[in-house]
Amino acid sequence: MHIRDAASARRKLLVPSGCPDIFPGSVNQGQFLQTEVYYYCALASGSTRYFTDHDRLIEYQSSLILDPQQVSYMNLFVNGMLQPPIVYEVRRGLLLLKTTDVPQPGVIIMLQFVKILLPNP
Repeated sequence: MHIRDAASARRKLLVPSGCPDIFPGSVNQGQFLQTEVYYYCALASGSTRYFTDHDRLIEYQSSLILDPQQVSYMNLFVNGMLQPPIVYEVRRGLLLLKTTDVPQPGVIIMLQFVKILLPNP
């Protein structure tokens, strides 16, 4: 598709009813949601699937393992690879891997917590 054709197709784009026009649309700074992001980091020992607040790496400014009910969502990375939620369980202060194998010694375990802060009414 040529640039001219792409611009023409963009002008013909129909926006679904009830959805704001995002092409390009003006930005109201007051509409942005604020977020807070925390990271729990630990090194795998090669012998366990459990990680606690005690295992966190302070040198990485690692947070504690937060209560899942107090965050908007979380992501687990094992050796840099995003893990599906089915393979782990999180409780305040505890991360449990539900896999049959354990991470090899020295593998980085990183649990990311994201809190989306709603604006005050």
